[in-house]
Parts: sequence; C-alpha cells; structure tokens
Amino acid sequence: MKYLEEIKSILEVDNIDDLNGADSLISLGFDSLAVINLISLISDRSNIDIDPDEIENLETVTDLNNFIAIKLSN
Repeated sequence: MKYLEEIKSILEVDNIDDLNGADSLISLGFDSLAVINLISLISDRSNIDIDPDEIENLETVTDLNNFIAIKLSN
C-alpha cells in the first residue's frame, strides 16, 4: 500500500507492521479526530475539500489507502 506512512499518522499507530489491509478502521481507532487528520492531510497535499460524508463508508485500511490515492491523484 502506497500510503501506509500517512495512514499510520492518521490512525496514530506506533508500528507500521501493525497495519494490515483488511484491518477494521474502527478497531484501529478511526474516530472523529482521525477524520480531521485525514481531511487535513488531503487538503494540505492537494487543494481539494473533502466532505466528511465521503469518509463514512471507509471500513478497512485498504479502503482508506484507496481513498487517499484517489483524492491525491485528482
């Protein structure tokens, strides 16, 4: 996955080896603060505004990685 370092930062996970693509974001602490971190990351890297409703359907680390990849490729 291309954005593991960013996901580690968003989820505040200490060890990147603890992340697996199938891991549930909720089990890793994906909460409102993580959503803010995600929105900040994307808006800092590209001039894109993210609607928080777009994030509601993200369930796994792979979903989050793909979401970041799509947003940053625009």
